[in-house]
Amino acid sequence: MKIIFNKKRTLRELLSLLKYEVVLALKYIPKRLTAWWRKSPDFIIIGVMKGGTTSLYEYLDQHPDVQMSREKEVNYFSMYYYRSKLFYKSFFSYKSENKMAGEASPFYFFHPQVPARIKRDLPGAKIILILRNPVLRAYSQYNHIKGIDSAANFNEAVEMESKRVTKEMEEKATTKPYYANKSYLSFSYFSKGLYFKQLSNWLKHYKKEELLILKSEDLFENPKKELKKMYQYLGLKEIYPSDLTPKNQRFYKGLSEKDYLRHKEFFREDAEQLKALLGNHFTW
Repeated sequence: MKIIFNKKRTLRELLSLLKYEVVLALKYIPKRLTAWWRKSPDFIIIGVMKGGTTSLYEYLDQHPDVQMSREKEVNYFSMYYYRSKLFYKSFFSYKSENKMAGEASPFYFFHPQVPARIKRDLPGAKIILILRNPVLRAYSQYNHIKGIDSAANFNEAVEMESKRVTKEMEEKATTKPYYANKSYLSFSYFSKGLYFKQLSNWLKHYKKEELLILKSEDLFENPKKELKKMYQYLGLKEIYPSDLTPKNQRFYKGLSEKDYLRHKEFFREDAEQLKALLGNHFTW
């Protein structure tokens, strides 16, 4: 179960979440029983969190030759790798449906053991990554989960990160097979924006040319242009969704220019390395 227990959540909210998880588990028993006849994914959207993965998931799910996983963020290769491959296959379509299958789990890009696991278990799967301005991505993540964050505001949450997301946690996530830590998952606001560092880990297992790397800002400015890149990469016909509105958007007060410029300094070195690797287009 994915429930995060926190002082900010009321008993009623926790009971509601528990009920939801129980109903979900019962609902998907038939899917588990038929997992033998289901396929593994042909492609995976690996991240980033708050970068547009929900929009990619929804857009691709509208394509007649694609069926996305029954849940977004399956997180098998990060959080549930101790479970069987049949558990994983239960999220996808039947082999007889002859549709391309895919999933989107933004935690995959960040988790250090995921690239080796996917390459080993799904060597033919295509990998899609979408990157967003790292400062705005972090701010969006904070606004997404601030209801469970004890920090008073974004600046305080960022200041607390080095204590809540430690090097020891990263080492454990790298070496321990089934390591799970709420802080490492939830409060890694700036850590998740070190794109060069994370991409370097993926490039130990994949050639750069094997990955499709998109920019979040491009997707929302011209979704058809970015979808065309995905269709070509996946070998799909150019059949565009009828609904191209951004998905899972939240509206909140913007970050001040002063705070933005101050926080941007944190990413300077990593951003320069990313630009050298991917080109000038991947700058913010």
